[in-house]
Amino acid sequence: MSLPPLENWERSIRDLHKAGRLLGALGTLLREHVSGYFELALKPIPEGLTTDVMPLGSSVTLDMRASALTVKTPAETVMIPLSGSSQLSLLAAVIDALRPYELSTDAGMSVDAFFSALGGHLGAPADPRAGLADAAMLEIDPQTARDYADIQYRVFTGIARFRARLSGPQLPLVVWPEHFDLSGLWFNSSGGMDDHKDAHINIGFAPYSPGFERPYLYAYGYPLKDGYTAPQFPAPAYWYSDKWTGAVVPYDQMPDDVEAFVESTSGSIYAALNPLLRT
Repeated sequence: MSLPPLENWERSIRDLHKAGRLLGALGTLLREHVSGYFELALKPIPEGLTTDVMPLGSSVTLDMRASALTVKTPAETVMIPLSGSSQLSLLAAVIDALRPYELSTDAGMSVDAFFSALGGHLGAPADPRAGLADAAMLEIDPQTARDYADIQYRVFTGIARFRARLSGPQLPLVVWPEHFDLSGLWFNSSGGMDDHKDAHINIGFAPYSPGFERPYLYAYGYPLKDGYTAPQFPAPAYWYSDKWTGAVVPYDQMPDDVEAFVESTSGSIYAALNPLLRT
């Protein structure tokens, strides 16, 4: 299966990101806080991204194949089209669908009540509306959304296959709403699992970020030994050291067999980074 070119996709991916941030806010509000803020992390699925099942049995999915938010409650399934919606109107529609269940006590009857309840939760911004209340109409090309769902899950599959061969503790491979990137940490078995101090390697996939307007596979190790020599990777992977330090593999240089390529390249990058970790 050939990789789609993702031409003229910038507005679509940023508006998909806006919808994804709503799912993260729901997790922040409705789940108990856990170490690493995994209550707000999103689970990759073939259709796109999901909150998975929340405490009272509901879930919300960003279905990129259908260009909709799908709200499943114990009683019904509601599909909210992305077309003709804004981020703010999507949130209002999700609140309406969840009000008899997950939001019956937490968010009352309005968007304002939702933001009031969200404020003060660990992981929520100081201004709970920040990044969640855009009233501009979304502009998402349905084919682009379907393409990105496919790409994201194929890359997820490749990374997951590689991670299945590793020994040592790992954190789940998830998508983080803030940057919309797929990320999963592997920790050196000689230490703990504190990503602020314990040796680890992260291999992930981002749709865009400052300095990168196109998708890319990325990896980094932390902390690295003093005086290390930048590692060499098989092309098209390369060492990047501008805004952060690690490996980059541009999407536009990946072959069509992306699952096998990502699995193999993840192994090569891991083999180069692991000896550089300060343990």
